[in-house]
Amino acid sequence: VTPGGAATFSIHFDAADGIGPASSVVTANCPPNATCTFSQSDSCNEASGPSPFGATHNDDCSYSANIQYTIATTTGTPPAEYPIGFSASGSGCSATTSAQLSVVTPDLITQLLSVSGALTGGNPLSFSGAVKNQGTGDAAASQARLRIDIGNNGSWDVNPANQSTSALTVGATETETWSNAWTAQAGTHKFEICADAAGAVNESDEGNNCAYQTFTVASAPPTVPSVTVTEPDYCSSGPAAY
Repeated sequence: VTPGGAATFSIHFDAADGIGPASSVVTANCPPNATCTFSQSDSCNEASGPSPFGATHNDDCSYSANIQYTIATTTGTPPAEYPIGFSASGSGCSATTSAQLSVVTPDLITQLLSVSGALTGGNPLSFSGAVKNQGTGDAAASQARLRIDIGNNGSWDVNPANQSTSALTVGATETETWSNAWTAQAGTHKFEICADAAGAVNESDEGNNCAYQTFTVASAPPTVPSVTVTEPDYCSSGPAAY
């Protein structure tokens, strides 16, 4: 699950002798910053008592029980593999079993930046970057942002509309392109592309979404004026011939 999601485990306990204790206590551990609760699908009476780091369940079945254990994580539950151990004991009898909960999160980064077009003043330039999910969980749809610092002086002067990024599975990449986003000016400039610009995705690392690159534009060649020379027509308007 991703942080904020929930998972339910189903546990079935049987007494090997077909009789078992009149009642038993079932315990299980609970991940940090999660709420863990027991429920029961058979007709036996039950009570639950969750706590931040574990939970107990009083089962009044004589020899068999079907129990559900729900773990509801929060955005504060750290991504990790959590072993969940279940133990039932009562009247000298005991049984154990185990499961594992994977809490996973996406992590979006931007890479492979490029600028295309003739790098001389007056030409339209396009900008591209690849958004990659390098995390352990799938990422929902998001938006990518481009901005351009003309003159590389620390101010973001050009801010085109964001591009939409599709939902990305673990390891997936999608290239975003802003076509003809800026008319080039001579000088050294910088552009930056950021994944998840609107903060739609809960990531394991929120500080690595952006990447930037500098580039240099040459001055446009001077314009050479066009000169047309017309010779006079002496035959029809020139001086008289002798």
